Amino acid sequence: MCYNHPFFHHIIINCETRILPDWKQVINAGIQLDYDIISIQLPDVALPTKFQSFIPSELALKEAGVSHTLSMHHKDIFAITQQLQIIEKEYNLQIDGVIPLSEVGVEVSDLIASCLGLPHNPLELLTARRDKGFMKQAVESAGLRIAKYARISSIDNAHINMQQLQLAYPIVVKVPSGFSTTGVYICSNDEEATKALNSIIGKTGPDGRIVKMALLEEYIDGTEFAINLMY
Repeated sequence: MCYNHPFFHHIIINCETRILPDWKQVINAGIQLDYDIISIQLPDVALPTKFQSFIPSELALKEAGVSHTLSMHHKDIFAITQQLQIIEKEYNLQIDGVIPLSEVGVEVSDLIASCLGLPHNPLELLTARRDKGFMKQAVESAGLRIAKYARISSIDNAHINMQQLQLAYPIVVKVPSGFSTTGVYICSNDEEATKALNSIIGKTGPDGRIVKMALLEEYIDGTEFAINLMY
């Protein structure tokens, strides 16, 4: 196998939960910069049906120019780091970076990068990058306003927290680790809230983990603005 830069290798973490639709463009950009690409997939991570079409197969990745495709089972950081270091040694490569191409890929890429001594986001905020409760906590600690929230496990628990937070219906009930509005329910009464909780608690979340508690959030009406990039 021929490599353009024998001492430089860029990794794309291709973690199988809502892979970004422009994954080909990301790979092409790396190849145009004379990097070789390794993809890492998470075949045992749960994925909502509507996002399955975004997952590239191993063949599709190879055809796009990926040099190696690895499978990471049960988010085993040690095993995948070991495989990457073996590839480095066998092909005389130097891994330059780890790029997540999905929401659950963020936590994995930070952990792998830290094990390889590469730049990564602060690990003390690792949970805040995927858990919406911890996200709010981090945002609030930075001095910004957030919607009122609490972790709940039952409708009775929801009633208690609604009273403490001075909330009334409608409320939002969601999966803490959800993405792209998956597992998000706007509830107008107890029946809807109970149904939402039953669809969340004890079920497998989009990150492949069993959800033990849902998030109760204040419902805020109006136009929503999303910021995806800041300079």
